[in-house]
Amino acid sequence: MPGNLPRVGSALIVRDEANRILLGKRNKEPQRGSWVLPGGKIHAFESIAAAAARELEEETGLEVEVEHHFGVDEIINPPDEHRIVIYSWARVISGTPKASDDLAELRFASLDELGVGNTRPEPTLDRNRKHTVPLRSLRCSLIRPCSSNGVSVHSCKMGA
Repeated sequence: MPGNLPRVGSALIVRDEANRILLGKRNKEPQRGSWVLPGGKIHAFESIAAAAARELEEETGLEVEVEHHFGVDEIINPPDEHRIVIYSWARVISGTPKASDDLAELRFASLDELGVGNTRPEPTLDRNRKHTVPLRSLRCSLIRPCSSNGVSVHSCKMGA
């Protein structure tokens, strides 16, 4: 097993004014061609929120405010992949979406498109409360429950 594992990363659920979720189509392995939530590696001494905002800006050109964390997932595929991903809510502050080298394209997908319906969590800035979002029925398994108080987000194949 490589000595630099597990890798710790962050990913964001960014919603627009129409309550759609920002997704990026991966342009590199693993999961090339899959629609994923933007995010990436947390560097040493970097906060989760700072890493998430930096990665999102690098991958999409959007500046965001990270609102709070709500879930954690672990991905284990021995012998080469072991990742821990921390998920957070964010809102766009500025910028125009543009895919970077890591992403072939970007799109905002509606909750109906993702098989969820018009569900929106109550907004909160209280870091002690977690959003409980009924996203368990998502058709492509993009989002699945990881605990009673959160969701974890994975990649899926989706039509353009």
